[in-house]
Amino acid sequence: MIHQMKLQLKPEKPEKFSGAVQSTMEVFNWVTKTHQYLMLSEMKPELHVIYTSQFLTGIAQMWYNSIAGPEYQTPADNWDTFAAAFLLHFQEVNNKDKMLQQFFHITQANMPKRTLT
Repeated sequence: MIHQMKLQLKPEKPEKFSGAVQSTMEVFNWVTKTHQYLMLSEMKPELHVIYTSQFLTGIAQMWYNSIAGPEYQTPADNWDTFAAAFLLHFQEVNNKDKMLQQFFHITQANMPKRTLT
């Protein structure tokens, strides 16, 4: 019965992911939705990472290219390894960006205003 339901479902393809994220939850949600798509589409597990890579753009694509080896034999050659590396990288990038924004906001807020003469 469950197998028949899977065949009737037509999952939505994942959205593009550029790596320019506003929150850690956004990264997690993208990975989760992509994994759900892969499971519902009944794609062969060995194709999950390379298929997912076509939805990466911008800095996310650059990150993937940096870990992809010859003929796309990546260190993250299975979904679980890829997803863990992806989450770690983009959550860390998001946290660094937030810290920089907070730093600049604090620095600018505490600087005395200068007048031009």
